[in-house]
Amino acid sequence: MLEFLMGGSTRQRNAAFALACAGLAIALSAAAAHVVAGERSERDSAAGQRLETPLSGTAKLLFKSGFEGDIVFGPPLLQGKSAWQDISGVDRETGFAWPPRLWGGAGRFQLIAGERERLESAAALREYMYNEIQTVAGRDGKPTRALYSAVLKSVRGARRNTDATQNVFHLLPGPTEQGDLYASYWLKLQPDLLERMTAEKWAGRVITDWKSGGDYRILLSVFGDGAGRRLYWNLKADNVANGGLRPQIFWELTNTSVPVPVGEWFRVEVFVRRSGDADGRVWVAIDGRTLFDRRGPNLGVYKLPWNRVMVFLNYSTNQELPAYQWVDDIELWDGFPPHASAH
Repeated sequence: MLEFLMGGSTRQRNAAFALACAGLAIALSAAAAHVVAGERSERDSAAGQRLETPLSGTAKLLFKSGFEGDIVFGPPLLQGKSAWQDISGVDRETGFAWPPRLWGGAGRFQLIAGERERLESAAALREYMYNEIQTVAGRDGKPTRALYSAVLKSVRGARRNTDATQNVFHLLPGPTEQGDLYASYWLKLQPDLLERMTAEKWAGRVITDWKSGGDYRILLSVFGDGAGRRLYWNLKADNVANGGLRPQIFWELTNTSVPVPVGEWFRVEVFVRRSGDADGRVWVAIDGRTLFDRRGPNLGVYKLPWNRVMVFLNYSTNQELPAYQWVDDIELWDGFPPHASAH
């Protein structure tokens, strides 16, 4: 896989990244299995809803947290190559409890050592990756509590990830009554990201990853171009959602004009309306600047609803490790809120 990622055309490298990101099946635990259950007719109905885009100010707040208060992690529950880890507690400033219960679902972290590795203990897992709540300088310079996520090494101690090593927070939404979803949060990527993502010809770092029950995925990434010594944005939709389908890219966009901030806080906003028609929409903004605004159909062949929404995660391919970041002030709405960036 490493030789293929480092050679070939840009299209080949992008395709390899898509396969590396999700071609490896994730074995969801029994606690999460209910999010993919249900009759096909129910899933089609939920995924096929098409509503007019709500005017700003009419949307409903579904979840909000800045990790303030007694937010804690449970012990990792080992399952072979990976572990599940719960997060709980009530945010004292917003009153919302972790995890978010999106459309009646659940939420938890999944920490995956890699396809070719087996975890024997929690101590072994921490050698690969971990999460913790830290008090750091916020975007206004004042102390704030934020989620710190680190990936230290890949399979067999590798310092460049060419396997499935990743540290992911899964929103596991209920399968019915799904609708529009707007997500916003503040992200701070490691200050040496440019150096670590341009040491080779190409590298990728996933920012957000939304998957259906097996036939559709939306993936926002930062790509590193070693030859040009630059970072740039990539957004794609494909069917690499662990459903066993032959990989197919539906559409793909890049943006090289909006800078990728490193070592500083920036705001990530994503809005998705699912539809099989022209009113489908995938909109992304960074620090108030529209990055992508793709209109048109965005359902898979089976019209399956979301069952994993990874609003934020730490997953890279071919980046020199460690990979780390901070996340703060996450919000989920069922439409554009009044304070959303121009859309």
